[in-house]
Amino acid sequence: MLLTNILGDARQLAITYGIPYHNFKLLLGYVLDCSVVDLRLKYNSLSDFEYEIYQGFVARLIKHEPLQYITGITGFYGLDFRVDPTVLIPRPETEGLVEWVLSYCNGSESVLDIGTGSGAIAITLKKQLLSLDVCATDISADAIATAKKNAASNKCSIDFFNSDLFPDSKDVYDIIVSNPPYISSVDYLTLAPEILEFEPRNALVADDNGLAYYSRILQMAHDYLSPEGMIFFEIGSEQAKPITGFAHQAGFCKVKVKQDLNGFDRYLMITP
Repeated sequence: MLLTNILGDARQLAITYGIPYHNFKLLLGYVLDCSVVDLRLKYNSLSDFEYEIYQGFVARLIKHEPLQYITGITGFYGLDFRVDPTVLIPRPETEGLVEWVLSYCNGSESVLDIGTGSGAIAITLKKQLLSLDVCATDISADAIATAKKNAASNKCSIDFFNSDLFPDSKDVYDIIVSNPPYISSVDYLTLAPEILEFEPRNALVADDNGLAYYSRILQMAHDYLSPEGMIFFEIGSEQAKPITGFAHQAGFCKVKVKQDLNGFDRYLMITP
């Protein structure tokens, strides 16, 4: 099958189904094991076998299955992570959270990542500063299994715990970081089909209008945070004020808000 014909069909499918045309080219690159830039440089056509594989992927794509689940891999902070429907696909906004945490690290800190999912935050922090002592938790055993595979493939030594928020041990950490579920059950129903139909609901939705996990973490954090420790959160754009209230109620004095690249309140740093 000629590549020009395949790309022409892909362009029409992109218009018909409202899917970025670039995603079709990324699938072609995945099938041919090359970059999108190299597609036209290296290939004029696909073999019947390659075209059959590509068509199978396209059938999934036009049903709005995320590209990352189709290929089983996604990029985050320059690293590759395995993803599947048991874990949330890491977002670019979360790279901003990692960047902010790193700006406060000198490499000697102990770090706890709560709700690690694919392990993106914990693994990236460890890769950037190998001397960090990093632990991570998730209530999903499947997510922990995926995170362990990602740690191994990225050659990272991290302690993972299958637990609800904090590890069962009473270890103390210099930094607690979390991108917990923060979408309300009402807002969840308005999400794009790629998210609503494929990504794990329990990694997205929280009770109390999306605020439940922040409240729980802050209520328990004093038992796990060092005296000069820091808590970093990724948050919804309208959640800074209520979470600040939770922090003050829990005895934390200082809350700093940071915006994402789009100018929305997206991150909090909370200290005693």
